[in-house]
Amino acid sequence: MKIGCCVPVSKIEFAKELGYDFVELPGKEIGFFSEKEWSDKVAYIKQTKIPVIGFNAFSDENISLVGPNFHLSQNIDYLKKVANRGYQLGIQSIGIGSPKSRILPKDFPYQSAIEQFKSFLENSVDYTSKLGISILGEALHPYGCNFINHTMEMYKIIQDLDHPFLGIVWDIYHAFLAEENFSQLETCFNKVRHIHICSWDMNRNRYFITENDMELLHNLFSFLKEHNYCYSISIEATSHEFEVHGDLSIKLLSNLRKEYDL
Repeated sequence: MKIGCCVPVSKIEFAKELGYDFVELPGKEIGFFSEKEWSDKVAYIKQTKIPVIGFNAFSDENISLVGPNFHLSQNIDYLKKVANRGYQLGIQSIGIGSPKSRILPKDFPYQSAIEQFKSFLENSVDYTSKLGISILGEALHPYGCNFINHTMEMYKIIQDLDHPFLGIVWDIYHAFLAEENFSQLETCFNKVRHIHICSWDMNRNRYFITENDMELLHNLFSFLKEHNYCYSISIEATSHEFEVHGDLSIKLLSNLRKEYDL
């Protein structure tokens, strides 16, 4: 099992120095660069020699994945831009979380939003699969958005669309804030292709992991071992914490990987 971290482009070299196996970069950062900036960035990223396996943080509030401002063609144009840049880096997946793009007005029909989201995923994966890139849907806790807050909701959509390049990124932070637990993941686990972890406080701020998180981490790694998980896991937390706890986090995770033989 590979261990990585979600960081902006500016912190790739630091991740390499600390011994992470890979990085994930923010899709919304990648998509924001001008063509000239991107040409420079892609050269820099490649010279760091650390694999970029995917993009997290797909979009900001300027993209509406559901709701009254949903525009499929606009969303797919943005997806293609991000996917094409990801292809240049050799990424394997694009995670679709992005809470600010998934906030529904109270009077917007939920089933209509489901159909919008399905159409976006279907059109997205039709394009990215030709590049060898998977689309991974992510359930988000109810304090950040009001659409697809539980893993089973995302699982049903992925099951309905039934595409080999469609899967789930399971984020323990979102899952536990949505009052899920490991046993509830049993039904959905066959579609999980990537995992995000972090520590968090009562105000739902995300942090890199420390020794205080060992009970949760042991429970997670025990679950992964039991289910023969063989994909990837990365820390998704506030990037300024990286310099403080990035070194400790990779050491803790590497020790757990060895202990559980993952």
